[in-house]
Amino acid sequence: MVSLFDKASQAAKNSNKIMSMRHQEFLKRIKKTLYYGPSNPNRMISQPLAQHVASHFNETHRNYDLNILDLKTVSRIRQQTPCSLILSLIYLERLIKADPNYVRLVSPSELFLVTLMVSAKFYSDYDESDVFAANFAYEGEISLERLKQLEISFLNAIEWKIFVSQNEFYEKLKTVEKLLALKEGLVRNSFTYAEMNLLAPTMELAKLIFHYTTILMFTYVCSIMTIALSSIILTSIPLQLATTNENVTNSTALLRHVMIFDDETECAFEKTPASCNFTIDFALFNNFEWEMKKNYQDYAAFELGPIQKINQVRVVW
Repeated sequence: MVSLFDKASQAAKNSNKIMSMRHQEFLKRIKKTLYYGPSNPNRMISQPLAQHVASHFNETHRNYDLNILDLKTVSRIRQQTPCSLILSLIYLERLIKADPNYVRLVSPSELFLVTLMVSAKFYSDYDESDVFAANFAYEGEISLERLKQLEISFLNAIEWKIFVSQNEFYEKLKTVEKLLALKEGLVRNSFTYAEMNLLAPTMELAKLIFHYTTILMFTYVCSIMTIALSSIILTSIPLQLATTNENVTNSTALLRHVMIFDDETECAFEKTPASCNFTIDFALFNNFEWEMKKNYQDYAAFELGPIQKINQVRVVW
């Protein structure tokens, strides 16, 4: 008869087996997005990821130290996995917030070595059968005593906060995957399907920003054109008014001495209409005719002696 303890042990083994299979599939997927490649061994780091990690650890010593972390040092440490490298980046961010002075006191190569070792221990679930400090010390080219001192000081500086939640890990992984995909795509001037899949939300946001930017630019150009056209129109109006006033002045001067013909008496006489009020209607024909309709009195004729009253006078130019 099977005991409850045996059933629990068997269930735990099956659960661990399922989790192991899922984890292997997960590692297979992220090795593609992190550019490990199918030809790389399990413990070989990819060049794009190595450059990204080295730039982050060197950023802490910018303008402070000439000792930098190079790609050779990163690739020399074989006790690493993609997940442990992501964890090391998370620990670096925590360390910068907790104790920025400690980050500057330790060289980037030593800081990367101790951070990666702590990440490997946490990733192995505190099973140190595969994580040996001596191997890290040998591959990092420092003494074992120095590495132990760095580990203690690192844990004190980070306040022993080495637990990383699943959400925090996946958020950091997505950020690194997007940065690497964008960088590699720009280097090749082309993007693969996997890279486009990673950058799809970012590209949708970029399209949205470009759409609204285009609308704003079009509105701005239309506003500038409207202002310029209004300025041109407002500038031309005084010139037209000045031309109209000049024409009216010339017409008034011509009307000071007009020859008036009376259709009934067929006589012609001249009158200076300085004191008369005129109502002038303009009509466009082959010639310009001005019809002046008003009662005129006291017109002195040249040939006729008597004073005559004229009801309609027509002046033809």
